[in-house]
Amino acid sequence: MSANTLSKTFSAIGAGSALFLSIGKKLSYSASVAGGEQFLGYLVLQRSRDGGLTWQEVISSVDIEDDTSVAGTLIVTHPSGEHFRWKALAMDGADPGPASDDVITVVSDVVIGTRTRVCAAGSRAGATAGFVVTGIDTGHAATLPENKTASTLVVPVPLDPGETITAFRVLGALQAGTAKPTVLNASLLALTGGAAGVVETEIAAIVELEVEADTPLTAVNAGVDELSRAIVADETVCVLITGTTFNDAASTAEILGIEVTLA
Repeated sequence: MSANTLSKTFSAIGAGSALFLSIGKKLSYSASVAGGEQFLGYLVLQRSRDGGLTWQEVISSVDIEDDTSVAGTLIVTHPSGEHFRWKALAMDGADPGPASDDVITVVSDVVIGTRTRVCAAGSRAGATAGFVVTGIDTGHAATLPENKTASTLVVPVPLDPGETITAFRVLGALQAGTAKPTVLNASLLALTGGAAGVVETEIAAIVELEVEADTPLTAVNAGVDELSRAIVADETVCVLITGTTFNDAASTAEILGIEVTLA
């Protein structure tokens, strides 16, 4: 499904109109000829990251026939967004070329539906000991025994540049009893390298989920929605979970992983 589409049929050299897409958006492009015809020129799909001042070649094609039509998709990764256009650089070696050399080009932005991803691999105990990540036979990412204070767990969230986080939640369950609480915090973090070291930026957080009864973790009590955070190049994402349990066997925590919703 496309929200905006620009089409141009080239019968002479020149550039088509440019389509702007913001970071995280998906571009669909194609170049084809009418049945039985052939494009004998040189055609390029160009991208600009400075508002159209300069253009870089992304895709190039020559001699397009019915069975060699060019088509594909791209994800916009530049923080400021990108412009895209087709440009004909040559038409059968002449300007203009004959009518039989016409090539039909299209650029469209694609509406991407939401999808979810569950992340648990690579989970590790953090700087404050307590979470157990080994010797577990049930498929949990980690467990937290009784009598632990502000223990930390790091769950990597592998994402690609251009993907946009719209929600996240912690999967699992908390065990507790009356006057024997279990407390959970979770921070969704973006990390980038800096001159003085890695820089952490909090995207969203679950703050002080405290229970005094056995409680499954849901999107309501352990999730955050209505986010719109696009991932950029050279950036990684993780969730830092902090858990505290009472000094009683009834107070524990089980973490299955992190679920992120993406657009």
